[in-house]
Amino acid sequence: MHFDDVAIHELATIVRKRPVDIVVLSEVGAAQIRDVFPEYPYYQKSSEDALYIFSKYPLSRGEIIPNVNDRSFLRVEVTVNRRQFSLLAAHIAWPILDQHTTTLANAAHHSKQHANTIFVGDFNSAPWAAPFRRLLNEADLQHTRQGYGLFNSWHVDADKHFGIPLDHILYRGKINNTASELIKTQHSDHSAMRAEFDLGGELLRKPRN
Repeated sequence: MHFDDVAIHELATIVRKRPVDIVVLSEVGAAQIRDVFPEYPYYQKSSEDALYIFSKYPLSRGEIIPNVNDRSFLRVEVTVNRRQFSLLAAHIAWPILDQHTTTLANAAHHSKQHANTIFVGDFNSAPWAAPFRRLLNEADLQHTRQGYGLFNSWHVDADKHFGIPLDHILYRGKINNTASELIKTQHSDHSAMRAEFDLGGELLRKPRN
């Protein structure tokens, strides 16, 4: 999503009206971004790549994963009620550039490194494009838009009548997607995306007293 100060505060309003546990941003331009989401105590960023993750749940193992001639991925481990998943955030180059395909291949590799993964961002790719389909197949990723329509998230006109589904929320492992929606914005050329999940898998050990 492309955000200036006005758009950041618009998103904060959306989040208050449609609460979420984790907020992922890209192309952030606001200087005081940390102050906009005070209710999220956990925070990771890649300033150089303009990627930010805010969470109500603990984050660990924050990592910036480089790509060749493209923006890096931002990855964290999220712990929710003694269950854990890997969260990957991305803003990938346009498909007219050679590195687009290489970055998607790298995304498949890193998505497979964890049993439970949620992968979110601006992929600059339609879901029917061959490199994107390879990403889904190679990493065994599911798409949250299944059953909900195209999710035309990036708009080519100011009135937002025409769009392309370039932003995606993907997942794999013992995760069940229970709801997905596209939320229109006034001050960004991208719409906001919101998804809900049930998290399965093994429980982490209880901490010792």
